[in-house]
Amino acid sequence: MVTTIAYFVFFPNNTYDPDTMPRPQTTEYAPYYSRYVDLVQTEEIVPELNSQLDKTVSFLSNISEEKSLTNYAEGKWTIKEVLNHVNVSGFLVCARV
Repeated sequence: MVTTIAYFVFFPNNTYDPDTMPRPQTTEYAPYYSRYVDLVQTEEIVPELNSQLDKTVSFLSNISEEKSLTNYAEGKWTIKEVLNHVNVSGFLVCARV
């Protein structure tokens, strides 16, 4: 639903094609984020995101349930808590859009 709302807010004339999403222009994000945007070396953003998803799922699937509940020090987050934080943060960013 959020994606649909964002689609109509940002692309009211149906000019957005999610399969050919262009690289964002520097005017489309705060200068601070250029450190992250610049790490992506390709102009093909959607295949890059799909590739990152595949690599992430592959990496995470090798972590056992027991290991995912382990923290590196007392009072620090577990792997599972970190992943939950990333998921919730991503959702909140989309909701704010």
